[in-house]
Amino acid sequence: MGGTNDFGKGAEVEEVYANYIEIVKSLQAYSIVPIIQSTITILSDDPYYIDISNKIRRLNDALKLYAYANGIIFVDVNEQLSTKNVLSSQYTYDGMHLLGSGYAKWRDLILPIIRSQLGESKGA
Repeated sequence: MGGTNDFGKGAEVEEVYANYIEIVKSLQAYSIVPIIQSTITILSDDPYYIDISNKIRRLNDALKLYAYANGIIFVDVNEQLSTKNVLSSQYTYDGMHLLGSGYAKWRDLILPIIRSQLGESKGA
């Protein structure tokens, strides 16, 4: 996961996407199985919400397509943490960073996926 801080500093989607894919390929080069996760949306109170939110949405769409095209698991954490592309206020203290409850929700979402991947690699 990544991109929100980059977007806050003015980075474009294509730049963040290229960096992300480079990281994924680097992991694969070392036989590490990546799991791509969506970048978490932000709270609509942020003054840059529209611009950053649009970039996050575009990045997530591109990452999802890349994951599916390359047989990589894609996890949309926003399904649990956000409503209508807006980070739920119950999971954040500043509109962007998660509270413990947000991390717990995220953990509950990805832990079964990680466990299943570990089980598959043990059986191989």
